[in-house]
Amino acid sequence: MEEKIFDLLTILHNDFKGLKNDVEDLKNNVKSLETKVDSVDKTVIRIENDNKVQHTALFDGWKQNTEQLGRIEKEVIKQDDFIMRRIK
Repeated sequence: MEEKIFDLLTILHNDFKGLKNDVEDLKNNVKSLETKVDSVDKTVIRIENDNKVQHTALFDGWKQNTEQLGRIEKEVIKQDDFIMRRIK
């Protein structure tokens, strides 16, 4: 009877060791994932900042283009008025 109990305890002990190893592996995997997530977070933040700068530059260019078109339109209107006065 003692032998069976000893065998059972040995099996339980080995199973417990296996569980401990599995838990340690899980902890290591979680640490690895945390490191990767931190890296991805930093990359996303950098991309967002770069895009913000690029979008701002594009908007500024669009705004300057629109302002230039407005100035050209005013000049064309002046020229039209001048031509129309000369024709009459």
